[in-house]
Amino acid sequence: MNGIFYVATGDRYREEAVRSVKSLKKYLPGIHTTLFSDKPCGAEYFNRNIILPHPKFSFQDKVESFLLVDYEKAVFLDTDTHVTGDISDLFLLLDSFDFAAAIEAARGYWYEEWSLPDSFPELNSGVVAFRNSAATKKLFSDWLVYFLESTVWQGRIAWIKNKPWDQPGLRRALYLAEGIRMMVLPTEYNALRFDGTYLWGRAKIVHGRGNIESAAARMNRTPNVERSYFQGLGVIANFSKIPVTQIMETVFRVCIYAFLEVLKRAVMATRFFSGGK
Repeated sequence: MNGIFYVATGDRYREEAVRSVKSLKKYLPGIHTTLFSDKPCGAEYFNRNIILPHPKFSFQDKVESFLLVDYEKAVFLDTDTHVTGDISDLFLLLDSFDFAAAIEAARGYWYEEWSLPDSFPELNSGVVAFRNSAATKKLFSDWLVYFLESTVWQGRIAWIKNKPWDQPGLRRALYLAEGIRMMVLPTEYNALRFDGTYLWGRAKIVHGRGNIESAAARMNRTPNVERSYFQGLGVIANFSKIPVTQIMETVFRVCIYAFLEVLKRAVMATRFFSGGK
């Protein structure tokens, strides 16, 4: 059996998971879904709730849940995803590949541990498709080992705020993996709201918190046109392929955003030189 699963420990993430699976079921009403969590929820949307016996309330819950998945072909979605179209072709992809995910916007360039080459970037683990096999089970087991190892050096980075990310460990596990046929997903299957994303076709999975439905609508207003989405700026598309009204809206949004950013920095500079906080 094939299926889609979520991992959500804590009230906030369970609520997000229910919102996300609702968007999924609009396009794949018959897909089997599983929620790994510390408490059951969303029984009308999840075919199965699996209670984690010892939840850590961290990314460790996510990594460990990958080892518990029993679908033959599986797709993982972060709780802060919004599905805007049929994504069943991800399962077709797994006829030829073992693992698929999109490239992480930040690439993993913010750390130097493990000496991984820049040419092998992080993959974003918010949307992952994989074939369940001995090779992928080994991959996820290694991911857990490297995640736990990375918590030591990530804990020395102030902005991590005691919640180490799981993606550095996945990057190393994939780099060292043997027998894994890996495919990189296009950004349309993991369109990041906050870190910026480049699109050509319709964004089928939009990833990010806040008014995610509005962001998804903006991303998909001009499908099949080359465009980029940036938080605050909205969509910046090829001017030769969009209406004049959209060009004017884009120029207006860029000017306003730039003005507000300059104003914010001016206020910060004033406070600094005046000795304020």
